[in-house]
Amino acid sequence: MRVQNGATPDVSGLVFIAIGAMIGVNTPVAVAERWAGQRYGSDFLIADSQQTTANIAVSEGVLVSLGLSAANVPYADAGASLLVAIVVAYMGYRIVRRGADVLLDRAVIADEDISRVIHQTAGVESWHKVRTRGCSDEIFIDLHLKVDPNITVREGHAVAHCVQNAIRAAIPTVADVTVHVEPDPKAPRPRATAGPRSGFGRG
Repeated sequence: MRVQNGATPDVSGLVFIAIGAMIGVNTPVAVAERWAGQRYGSDFLIADSQQTTANIAVSEGVLVSLGLSAANVPYADAGASLLVAIVVAYMGYRIVRRGADVLLDRAVIADEDISRVIHQTAGVESWHKVRTRGCSDEIFIDLHLKVDPNITVREGHAVAHCVQNAIRAAIPTVADVTVHVEPDPKAPRPRATAGPRSGFGRG
């Protein structure tokens, strides 16, 4: 009915004070949550900061709406409500999208960053099938290494451990690195050595 006839609500000064105080409290909370989320790589804190930011946007929209209504601006309440609804929908979309990326195993780290670390590790001939999943504060990596087929199993495992340690040192938020070691078919093979001849000697 208010949208149809453009009526303005009666608002007391205490309402403005209460909404202003709410904005004053939530603003530093949102800033602190976002800072901590980025510093510690916490998707939960970042998502919560976005939710708090949405609350601030709602409060600001209500404050503007009440101010315009108090100034007898027609349809201000309805217009501000529509704007707030758009802001809340957008913030909700961002939160859902961030959670969906984790659930759908979206790549968390660029392959180039991992390849740069592997390239500096001795004993690695090549690598492929690099996969990352999880969230920014708990990353899981799976990859395949190709090593010289002439080295021993122990040496191949040592190369894998070096790659795991190098990745964890370069990216502290990595929780686990699974390395599959494979022989590189392009590596040169050792030449066969001539053994003692067998046969019957001359009588």
